[in-house]
Amino acid sequence: MGITRGYTSGGGGGGGAPSGAAGGDLSGTYPNPAVSKITTTTGPTSLTVGAVTAGQWLKRDGGSNVVGESQLYTPIVALTPAGGTISTDASLGNVFSFTASAGAGADTIANPTNAVNGGTYMWVVTQNATANRTLSFGGNFKWPGGTAHTLTASANAVDVITIVAAGGLFYATAIADFS
Repeated sequence: MGITRGYTSGGGGGGGAPSGAAGGDLSGTYPNPAVSKITTTTGPTSLTVGAVTAGQWLKRDGGSNVVGESQLYTPIVALTPAGGTISTDASLGNVFSFTASAGAGADTIANPTNAVNGGTYMWVVTQNATANRTLSFGGNFKWPGGTAHTLTASANAVDVITIVAAGGLFYATAIADFS
């Protein structure tokens, strides 16, 4: 008496490698089909997968997919103060840099737009060469003890400001005077 392994060779039950068009969540043809969507148990029943290359990640955001940069590295996004206001679109990255405007006065980091709840964002701020600029922050920035960071007054000093976005607020800390 033989042992049955759950397949047959030859005849009407399979045996060879699949061939022809792929179906279901696969596209292309056998023997090398590609995954074209992922079936989920919540939200939409399937999500289309675009090209995800090495070092990238796939993020589901509501009913769509977003392919982004590596979670370990994103390029620093250079910002330019406009009329003393630093506008930050958090969808462009999570690390930003700018040099404080020249001359006396204050620059303001406005509340970032498109921040993701739970996201961490940073600004690398270089004081201008004359070192007489101050820095203020949008109303949704919250600081330990309620006191906002004071920009280092030394020429070309670098301060790093970090926030965590939560519920429309930006919980902030800073490290001063990388000079």
